[in-house]
Amino acid sequence: MVFKKILLEPEVETEKLPDSRLVCICGNVKAKQIKAAIEAGSTTLEDLQIDLGVACRCCSCVPEIKEILASYQKTS
Repeated sequence: MVFKKILLEPEVETEKLPDSRLVCICGNVKAKQIKAAIEAGSTTLEDLQIDLGVACRCCSCVPEIKEILASYQKTS
């Protein structure tokens, strides 16, 4: 049931995404870690898969990770 609850949380605007939000439940990776990896040079989903181990199991986090990546690409 916890798995379903997390997947059904309301979407949060990427700019307002709390650092503590668990984005990848399989890899236990929070938004803060993803943002830090992007700021350190990760520019693609593949980079984040290698650096953090996200999107390597169920892949339900892929859409949110892509939104985070896109928000950083808009600001650069």
